[in-house]
Amino acid sequence: MADSDVPSLTDIGTAFTDADELYIADGGVTDKKCTLKNLLNHAPAFGGIYVASGSATQSITAAGGQTKITQFAQNSGNSEDVTEDHTNDILTPTRTGYYLVGYQVSFTGQNSTTYAFVPRYNGTNINMAVCRRKLGTGSDVGSCCAIGILDVTAASQNLDLTIQKIAGSDGNVTIVDGSLWMVRLGWT
Repeated sequence: MADSDVPSLTDIGTAFTDADELYIADGGVTDKKCTLKNLLNHAPAFGGIYVASGSATQSITAAGGQTKITQFAQNSGNSEDVTEDHTNDILTPTRTGYYLVGYQVSFTGQNSTTYAFVPRYNGTNINMAVCRRKLGTGSDVGSCCAIGILDVTAASQNLDLTIQKIAGSDGNVTIVDGSLWMVRLGWT
């Protein structure tokens, strides 16, 4: 179906507003129309922050207490509707919806110590994405990763990643390589 076959079709070169109707032609008698706002509900949103070959240390002392990871060094540089802020170690979605959130960390810490990584949204733990790892002895580099689904009902709140010592010695942790990311799956 050519553009001219749909009555009152807005020229693609013209800027759309939320009130404009877009026509979706399927070549048959079931052509559909929708507003730009409805169409954007299906658009992706994504972003991430990361550290590569990190060497900064962070003190982890209180057993059971959560400490925000502050070692992310770069924004992904590829984002849409998610504000990447590695200087504050957060991601901030600008649209509501269901998001797949995930992280991966390779890290060093204290011998024979168990750590847990927990992502938080607006200060609330995302418990379906917790990862625990006990480091061995020597210069062990541990790895943890997890993903979970987050229902973002209010945009402009922050996603961050925390670490807590479960058992073992107090001391420093270094995130050698790591990333924190989120991808919008759809609306709520």
